[in-house]
Amino acid sequence: MGNKVGNSIVRRVFNVAAFCMGGLALAFTSSPANAQTASPAQKPSALPAKTVSPVKLPPKAERMTRAGYKLLPNGQAYAYPDGTPVVKGKAALLVDPRSGQVIWEKNARQRLPIASLTKVMTALLILESGKLEETVTASKTANETPYSSIYLAIGEKVKLRDLLWGIMLRSGNDACVAAAEHLYGSVPKFIERMNRRAKQLGMNDTHFVTVNGLHDPDHYSTAMDMATVTLEAMKYPLFNEMVGTQKHQIDRSIRKMNALFYNRSRILWKWDEADGVKTGYTKQAGHCFIGSATVDGWRLLSVILKSPQVGDDTRNLLEYGFREYQSVLLAKAGDPIVYHEVQGGRTGKVPLGPMADVYTVVKKGHADTFQAGLVSEPKVVAPFDKGFKVAGAYWGDRVNPAAVADLVTLESVEEAPVRVAARAVTTAWWPMAIVFVTFGALRYGRSGTPAKNYRKRRNRVPKRSRNVGRGRTRLR
Repeated sequence: MGNKVGNSIVRRVFNVAAFCMGGLALAFTSSPANAQTASPAQKPSALPAKTVSPVKLPPKAERMTRAGYKLLPNGQAYAYPDGTPVVKGKAALLVDPRSGQVIWEKNARQRLPIASLTKVMTALLILESGKLEETVTASKTANETPYSSIYLAIGEKVKLRDLLWGIMLRSGNDACVAAAEHLYGSVPKFIERMNRRAKQLGMNDTHFVTVNGLHDPDHYSTAMDMATVTLEAMKYPLFNEMVGTQKHQIDRSIRKMNALFYNRSRILWKWDEADGVKTGYTKQAGHCFIGSATVDGWRLLSVILKSPQVGDDTRNLLEYGFREYQSVLLAKAGDPIVYHEVQGGRTGKVPLGPMADVYTVVKKGHADTFQAGLVSEPKVVAPFDKGFKVAGAYWGDRVNPAAVADLVTLESVEEAPVRVAARAVTTAWWPMAIVFVTFGALRYGRSGTPAKNYRKRRNRVPKRSRNVGRGRTRLR
């Protein structure tokens, strides 16, 4: 009996002690003096690594953490409370390829190393050469090119088209060298062409030293310039096909076992909407990426330079564009925008319209209307064919327009019959002049011109006869 009472007392004492200890721990952890608070100097880029919410949400759902960041289902923050995207890269850009409109940017004009993003310019020059079906023989220089490679053997023969696949999917440095030597005879000459083409495109903050992006202090570009060259390359359907392909097999003459290339763009394997474009990495440049995605027929292009999380930055930026903005069609190709007066034509007016569809990008929920206006009103004189460029047009504010486009004539206009007859008369004077000159030469060819004959008669002085006093003269 005594033992049972003793054990009961011990259990009660133990329970009371445990309860007190738990209360003290709870009071200590909830004390304001020990609560973890965010420092006022903490930057928004210091994001929480995980979400504390255990609730499972659908893939497209959004939720908020205590810090106010919008999170993806895996806990990765993608936007700040104001809706702007979380981008940790040193430079970034989001652009609409349809209109060329910049939607979001961060240090977009800062010169930085670009690593293998260089290969977009290399690919553009290969496409512009029009020699994709030519056979390239790999040199010793190409074989000895370091780092990323498709492992070309000396003397190996590969079509230029297949080299381009190796450049865009596997980022082959040796393929760039082989293509450059084939097209321009040497790598330095190809680099000269790269820099000239950059100037033609308005890439004034870009300078190329290598054909593949291997690091050099004088090899640099900007996010804005890389978007410019990518938009130019995207005009080629083959380029879009290549950058959106996950894997592709080529024909090789020697190393046939190494003919299957996998795209190094991880976003293509993780996001169904992704369709490009190019990865890049060196120790000095960090991780770089030109990305693109298409949602409901609308494609957006992003550029990220020197980022610790280039994949997350790319997706955050692209999804921000699709979430917050929409593409608006302002004018269809071939639709008349304005009717312009015509001088000297069979008709008094001709319709003017854009050569291609005109788009702009606006915030979602903004039902803005944009009025079109002419930049200039030059005189249009007939005759002219359909597609004759007349003027430029702007939509919205003239100083900061929503979009601009060239306007061309949508119809051919012939010259008025009256003007045709008048021009025939005015342009027929020279045959008549030839007739008169020929007639005069035949008529007065022996005796000279009438003026000369007149001078001869005038200089002929009559001589008086001996009978001068009789008032008679006689010419000898």
